[in-house]
Amino acid sequence: MKKVLIWLLSTAVILGILLTAVQVLSLYVVSPIVGRKLEQRVTEWTDSLYQLDVQNLRINLLGGTIRSSSILFGPDTSHIRQHHEQLLQQPNLFEVQLDGLNLEDIDVMRLLLKRELALDAIEIREPFVRVIRNELARTDTLAQDTAQTSRRDPLNVYQYFNGVLHTIELGELWLSEGTIVLEQWQHAENRAELPRFSLRIRDIKIDSTAHLDRDRMFYSEHFRGRAEGFRIETPDSLYVLSIDSVGIDSDGGRLSLDSLHYTPLFKRSEMGKMLEKRNASTEVSVARVDLKGVDLKRLFRLNDCYVNEVDLDQIRLLSYKNKKLYEEKRIRPLPQEILRELPIHVKIDSLKIKDGFIRYDELGEESIKPGYVTFERLNGVLRNLTNVPWMLDTGATATFDGSAYLMGQGRLDAHLKFMLGDSTDRFEVRGTLGKMDLTALNEMTVNRVFVRIKEGQNLRTDFHIVGNGERSGGELRWRYQDLKISVLNGDKVLEDEESRRDIISFLANRLVLRSDNPKGDDLRVGQIYFERNPQKSMFNYWWKSALSGMKHTLGVENPRPEEKTFWERVMNWFGAGSKQEE
Repeated sequence: MKKVLIWLLSTAVILGILLTAVQVLSLYVVSPIVGRKLEQRVTEWTDSLYQLDVQNLRINLLGGTIRSSSILFGPDTSHIRQHHEQLLQQPNLFEVQLDGLNLEDIDVMRLLLKRELALDAIEIREPFVRVIRNELARTDTLAQDTAQTSRRDPLNVYQYFNGVLHTIELGELWLSEGTIVLEQWQHAENRAELPRFSLRIRDIKIDSTAHLDRDRMFYSEHFRGRAEGFRIETPDSLYVLSIDSVGIDSDGGRLSLDSLHYTPLFKRSEMGKMLEKRNASTEVSVARVDLKGVDLKRLFRLNDCYVNEVDLDQIRLLSYKNKKLYEEKRIRPLPQEILRELPIHVKIDSLKIKDGFIRYDELGEESIKPGYVTFERLNGVLRNLTNVPWMLDTGATATFDGSAYLMGQGRLDAHLKFMLGDSTDRFEVRGTLGKMDLTALNEMTVNRVFVRIKEGQNLRTDFHIVGNGERSGGELRWRYQDLKISVLNGDKVLEDEESRRDIISFLANRLVLRSDNPKGDDLRVGQIYFERNPQKSMFNYWWKSALSGMKHTLGVENPRPEEKTFWERVMNWFGAGSKQEE
């Protein structure tokens, strides 16, 4: 009995010594070696593009825990600046900082015997993630050479522990109260921040094949995240873009933005003073933006935006122009050109607008207050929007079908067609304006061109415009009745007899103005022709094209040169005029 006790005691002592040795070795020998090995692997496998810094790594095999006081994974900027060719191959650069990592309840036997690390859940609080968009890089294909991609991609986590572990399995990873910063490589001052983000990733599996699985992202098929308080100022410090919350869900590839606002930081009266050549301001708000069927992997890896459907709910666009201020003379590209010049590839199958509102205000050079026009209850669908090169080469065409109410009264139905790959930027516009009281347009005509519509009814207007980057043509059938106008002097009607006779003489001799169209069975069809001023916007181009047809319908003859200035001042909104006017 005594020998048994001695044997048991000896065995316990030896076992205790062995366990203590294992504990000491794992904490003070194995832990530093593993930490250095991980840091070396990151450097080697990314060709020194990235570096890893693991502080105070403690591996406790007996307790089944792994701890670190801090972890930093990020680009080695000093190396990158010396090896510029590496930068050209990276659309994005990433940096991750963790203020500590604590892994518990590790199955030690499975780890030692099968070299598999399995955990039920990990929560990481206050992580910091920086995404640096590299404007110099351009990657056109997601699937590159498999061997090179799996080896060189810094997001291929498996390459860092290959040879040490076969598999890492995690039931759930929960990141909370984190911060995401978005920057540009060449312009770090262009910085956006998501100060409060959370991300829940489920069913994570990392092995030799998981990185190549196109159905997985973050090594998982299921993840969901949310960020709040996004805010960024534009580089000119005149506007701010803010979003109350941003959501992402891998199920169905969904992105959502709640309460988006793009607003000027200064009042209208101050905008011109802030920038010498700024004579316009814009304000945009959207109650909610939903993107469905987003190719999230392509978006995060290549910055390419491939989306099945985009829904814009209650978009509100307010635009203001002050013509008293100097306007910069610059070429304004048409929509097709803007789309082609985007730094990312875009493919949106459909974009739906629900319950939109547009208002345009303009203060003329001689106006006391701005005139305005509104398009209310705007609904429509834009289809096949893309700038993907092979789609442009095969004749991609974008279309828009929608409706709105002009000044809240006349229903406007429109069909637009854009030939996206056409070198001349061809387009086509068809539309119909329903019945409305034309006096509603006084909000613009009185303050902008000093013309008051005393009475008149639009019965129906049909228009068809085709054009390109240089000129437009088409046809306008404007059916109206009882049209009567008066010319104003500033904000007062010209009531003295001499002025009245001058206006009557002008209208009688130079303006064969029909009060009704058609007259009897005689419908005057307006011919549309307009040469574009490339320094004006697309909307100005369309507006002047339609007005050229209105001018012809009204029976307006071309004024003699000496009368042109007077004509432009009085009848600007009833005639297209020259291509240099606004």
